[in-house]
Amino acid sequence: LHDCLLAWWRQIKEHYTYGQEILRENDWKQLRSQLDSGKLFLSKGKGGGRRGAHHIANGATRQSLGNVLAILSKEHGSLATKEIFNNSVNLPHASVIASRGNWPSCCPLVTGSSVPKMQRLNWMLGNLWPIDIAVCMALLIMENPKFTPFSLLRARVDDKHGKPFLELVDSGERFRIEKARAKAMKGSVLNELSLDIVHTVLQMTSIQRPELKAKNSPLSQLLFFCFHKGKWHAIGHDALSTQLSLSGKYSAEGGLFLQQYPELERAGLVRGTVNFRKIRATEGVLEWFRTGSIVAMARLLGNSTKIVINHYLPKALIAAWNTRLVRRFQNLWLAVAAAGEDFFLEATDFHSLADLHAFLKDMLSQHAPTSSPLATELHKAFGKLLSIDGQPALELSRGSLSIPISKVVLSALYLYQDAAIAAGVTPEKLDRPDPITGLKPRQFVALAELLRHQLPTTRDAKARVAHAEALSLVDSLRGRVSWSELFSESDKNVITN
Repeated sequence: LHDCLLAWWRQIKEHYTYGQEILRENDWKQLRSQLDSGKLFLSKGKGGGRRGAHHIANGATRQSLGNVLAILSKEHGSLATKEIFNNSVNLPHASVIASRGNWPSCCPLVTGSSVPKMQRLNWMLGNLWPIDIAVCMALLIMENPKFTPFSLLRARVDDKHGKPFLELVDSGERFRIEKARAKAMKGSVLNELSLDIVHTVLQMTSIQRPELKAKNSPLSQLLFFCFHKGKWHAIGHDALSTQLSLSGKYSAEGGLFLQQYPELERAGLVRGTVNFRKIRATEGVLEWFRTGSIVAMARLLGNSTKIVINHYLPKALIAAWNTRLVRRFQNLWLAVAAAGEDFFLEATDFHSLADLHAFLKDMLSQHAPTSSPLATELHKAFGKLLSIDGQPALELSRGSLSIPISKVVLSALYLYQDAAIAAGVTPEKLDRPDPITGLKPRQFVALAELLRHQLPTTRDAKARVAHAEALSLVDSLRGRVSWSELFSESDKNVITN
């Protein structure tokens, strides 16, 4: 879903950048003179009146497309509609613009299966359609789960004193929105993608915003507004949500986004499965899975833990997770109690000794010998599972792993874990020791998972800050850092280097 949303956003920005570029190239004074003289056709002939292919604003070349945008910008309020084309004396019929293969090859391509050319013209002019606003909101919610859909719909560009809600802070640029139900302002430091969306939307809407402000329209204060059904207005939540997934009372007009990307349906995202609330809730649940912490999830969503438990975590999921925790604890007790007995495996839930040993190794790595009486017995009975050459691993310098808790070190560790997961590294590779250090990739991955789980709720404030800064750095580096070669099939690569 994120990939498809991002593809849609990129084509909006590419069209806007291209359109503004050819608008700057256009000589409006010369074009105005040509229009006033009635010379609307190229020298090859009229080619059938306003429906002809030789109109100077037929959009077939870069210059001709620039003429289209210039006429729309100067004479029609930077808007493109079928009615404008069919009623304007200086523009060709709408069918000429809409015809296939009529645009220059230098024009940006579209990623969707069928994006109307009228919509693409509006992108070039700086206008958003309802589906575009829905995509922007979905991406902003994914990247900043503190933002609720209703708050984003009402997001303003500045307060009553003229102070922008997009402000520069020590850690970057923060955008503030009002959560009416909580009667509070919520801010989020924007990452690169979020900044790109907000900055570009502000730039695109700067064309219409002054005119709306001159008319004392409240739309001039909103981050998102669009021209729809003959007028400028803000689209309601239900109408926007159905642009993503065909459902509800607006279903006849919605469902456009899912229709553009068939791969979404193949991934199980069918009619009625995608809306803003589900996107935000999913981000919260993913944070819970990553950290195992309700507090971390609540912090991400900007809610209290009570609200998160009651409204964002499905009861069935909580029950399944609690059952898992209970079963793991029960298996730990049973394994320690049955250590050395013939019924050792049968006493637990595991089907093989390999699975049971993997579980015990996990428990040994998570619980120090002095952390509890049960942990002491656990290490007495199974400490040899973590031994190398008959000696406890922690007593060896070779093969042991110790890291400082800092932003740079944590970000490198987390990036390594993400790369291992993305590469689908086999268990054999994860357990292959480095010939020099004796370290195994599994140790790095397991340590990263442990720290992701423990650091958000640790009492050490510096450690919490280092963890948060590391996650932010990982988000900014993920698109620029590729460690896939670390997990190459080639034996020349040392995967724990």
